[in-house]
Amino acid sequence: MSRKPDFLITGPSQVGTYLLVTALSQHSEIGFPTTMEAPFFSEDENFKKGTGWYYPRFNSTKGKGCVGEALPDCFSRAIPRARIYRHLPEVKVVCILEDPIERLLTSLTERENKDRPPAQLAQELFGENIQTNDLEAVLSCGQYYFHLREWQDIFRPEQVFVLFLEDFVSAPATELAGLLRWLGCSESPVSELNIDLDEICCNISLDLRGSLETTERSRLQDYYRPYNKMLFDHLQRDPSLWENDQ
Repeated sequence: MSRKPDFLITGPSQVGTYLLVTALSQHSEIGFPTTMEAPFFSEDENFKKGTGWYYPRFNSTKGKGCVGEALPDCFSRAIPRARIYRHLPEVKVVCILEDPIERLLTSLTERENKDRPPAQLAQELFGENIQTNDLEAVLSCGQYYFHLREWQDIFRPEQVFVLFLEDFVSAPATELAGLLRWLGCSESPVSELNIDLDEICCNISLDLRGSLETTERSRLQDYYRPYNKMLFDHLQRDPSLWENDQ
């Protein structure tokens, strides 16, 4: 019988899901598929192939006590979320989040036009009314509260772990210790993990902070502020984590 995943890592695109995989992979009790596999829950054609096509990818984790997979394309999508619950109702879900403004800037760097910096793209695409702009779909991905509540509603709240990228970057050993406790893994190897903070920092959008014109950043602050407040109130967390950056 093929192994099933014990936990999944998801979050908005470009927030560091695979960086977390890299760190967790260094723990002796945790395993991930050895190769990047085609998405199962989020791709209709692959999902039609059934779990007999999906589960064997975890066979390479033999001997590991805790097995996971990164699903960065499922965080804000209802259909993949429902499929996960249908087949893995007891799986644990790690949601990694980043300041939505910085996530948006990173997302803009992935757009087709590579000859303009993210700040210029932002200024051109936001237009006069950010709410009716064609970037609304991109902006809505940063409304984390609603997406997180969907995960917590379909799964039990205790099955969902929220990790802030900023916390992970500033105190990786502390954040990993908390995550390992939640996963049921030993914490003792945390101090021995070879976590390259330079690698982590170069893959997130910290270098883009401050690159937006004051007007554009202010409008984004106004757009996201109520959603951020709902998220932090829900998690009983101090909102200054993102307010200070903005």
